[in-house]
This record gives sequence, C-alpha cells and structure tokens, in this order.
Amino acid sequence: MILFLNLSLFIICLFYSGYELVKLLRKTTNNFYKTFFILVALGHFTTSFGVSYYLDMLTTLHDPHDFYIRAQEATSWIGTFGLGHRFMSFIIYPFVHVGIKIEVLFVLFASISFKGFLIYFELLKVHEFKKKSKVFLLLFFLIPSIHFWTSFLGKDPLLFFLMALVLKRIYHQNFDYKIGLLLVPIFLVRPHVCLVLIFSLVLFFLLNKNISNRFKQRILLGFIASIVVLIPIFFLFFLKMENLNTAAFMQYYHSFIDYTVNKGNTSINLSETTIFSRIGYLLFMPLPFLYPFKNYFIVLISIENLYYLVVLGYVFQQSIKNWRKRIALNSVSMFALIASFFLIVLFGSYLYNLGLGNRMRIMFYPYLFYFLISTVNFNKKILVN
Repeated sequence: MILFLNLSLFIICLFYSGYELVKLLRKTTNNFYKTFFILVALGHFTTSFGVSYYLDMLTTLHDPHDFYIRAQEATSWIGTFGLGHRFMSFIIYPFVHVGIKIEVLFVLFASISFKGFLIYFELLKVHEFKKKSKVFLLLFFLIPSIHFWTSFLGKDPLLFFLMALVLKRIYHQNFDYKIGLLLVPIFLVRPHVCLVLIFSLVLFFLLNKNISNRFKQRILLGFIASIVVLIPIFFLFFLKMENLNTAAFMQYYHSFIDYTVNKGNTSINLSETTIFSRIGYLLFMPLPFLYPFKNYFIVLISIENLYYLVVLGYVFQQSIKNWRKRIALNSVSMFALIASFFLIVLFGSYLYNLGLGNRMRIMFYPYLFYFLISTVNFNKKILVN
C-alpha cells in the first residue's frame, strides 16, 4: 500500500508538470523557445533527483531531514503548526504519516516550484518573443543554483511559487482579498519576506497613478495602524525581546553579532562591513580571483556571479546609452522593481555568510529579472511592455 501511494504521488507530480509544460509548448511554434522550456524542465527535475540521491552527502543541507523527522516524530498534526521550519513540518505531516518517502516529497516540491517557473514564462510572454534579443537575460532561468534551491523539500520552492502567484495577481490587476490569502502562507514560511512584500505593495499602491486618492488614503492609514500593532509583536515574540528599550536593543544587537561571527566556511563579519559592501556580497560574491575556491560548489557559484555581474554591466551600458529616453513602467514591472530593491536591502542588512546569500537570491532575483526582461529592449531603448 505504501509503495502504491509513493508511486502514485510520484506519477501525479510528473504528469502534472509535463501537462503544464506541454500547454506552454503549444503556445509557440518557435523551436528555439520550445527547446529552452524543455531545458528548464530537464534541469529542474534532474537537479531534484540529484539532490535527493546525494542528500546524505550534502552535509550543509539539513532542512529536508529536519522537516521530515520533525513531522515523523510529531504526535499530532496541530502540534507541528508554527512559523518557518515548524510550518514546513505542518505541511508535510499528512504525507509523512501515510508513508510518503522524502524522495517523493522532493518531486512534489519540485513540481510546485516548476509551476512557478511556468508562471514567470507566462507573465513574460516568452512564447511570443519575435527575436532572440533577450536570451541573455533568460539564461537566468537555467542557472544551476536557482534550481538547486527550488527543487527539494524546503521553504524556498514554496516561497518561489507563492511570490510568482503574487506577481501574477498584480499583472492581471486583481487587487482583491486573494493577494492577502497568498501573503498568509508567505508569512508562515518567512515572516520578514512577507512584511517587505506588504510594504512594497503599499508603496506600489501609493505610486500608482491609476488608483484613486481615497483608496490610497485607506491603504496608508491601514498600513500605519498595522505597523503600530505589528512592530511590538515582532520584537516581543519573534526576536524574543522582553523589553522595548535601548538596552534591550543593544543586547540583542551584540548577541546577534556574536552569533554570526565565523558562521560557516564563508562567513562575513557584520561589525567590519557596511550594508553597502554586504549588498555587493549578496549580489555578486564570490567572484573568481577575489575569493578562494574552497570547493567545487564555490567554483560554480563564482561562474554564476560572473553572469550576474555582466548583466549589471550590460543594463548599466544600455541605461547610459539611452539616458535621454523616458523610462515608463507598467504596474507589475514597477512592483517587481520595488519589491526586489527592498528585499535586497533587507538581506544585505544582516548577511553574515556567502552561502546564505546564495540562498537569499531566490527571493529577489526572480522579481529583478522579471523587471529587466520585461522592460529592457536590447535593440533600441528601455520601453514599456
């Protein structure tokens, strides 16, 4: 019976992903883009199978085992409910207790995140591209580490999918309660990311000329009221601060600095770096010749970071070249830019490990590359979609 359940879920996940891929393939007659979509699918699920197979050898990747064991040892489903790690155990609890293996859960979460990739392709209308001028930026979706972090049992695949759905709601201008419903699981997975998205949404509404001033006033008042309520809750319950005063803040700051000192093989000293240098580390480090190659993984990441650096240089060159042309953004591109900017600032504020930074990129680079791909015309100018 257990074998049947595992095999059934495995087949359902692959069949669903294949069905969604075929739907996208049928929207284009361009063999180049068909090949691109197939390569993304093969890379994604091959990575999932590979990480699953070599999981015990990946000594720095503890989360999948932690989620699975916590769910396995729990005596009740409600008892697993909570934020972050606990919420992941809560999600998989029913699967674990009917005998679903961790390898099959890898495929399940890889299928969820693969749908996220397909959402980005739909929003970007890649299947309608007439020229291959944006292929350079589309290479982002073939970056190995992007698939590494989105193809296993973890918080990142779920967050990747949910953030794609938020972008889709904004793309179709569906500003209703369903955005709030999407923010709930994002909050349960990573509360700080959810708070940044809420702030970005508020700023997006305030800057949007198509929204009435009366609605903007309601949004602003609601946001201020929420901040007044949520900030004390955040410090008291999430940061575990007993008092809200200067001494408590300084104590927490120093304890956090002590916690992050020499954290991992690629640690960053928070007290000896600035937020600007850490943002640089977050976006581009490690780079070849600037950081010692301690293992093959760092070599791979360095090559990826060269790609990101070249992208930045190219976009900067295009911006200088077309500086006289007015840059106009549609609503979804504007939100993607706002959210990615504040997520970069958030993560740069406390980045204490380069490996952690590589994982953090999953939460802002998709938005940033959506903005770049949807607004940059490599031939003539920066334009509106």
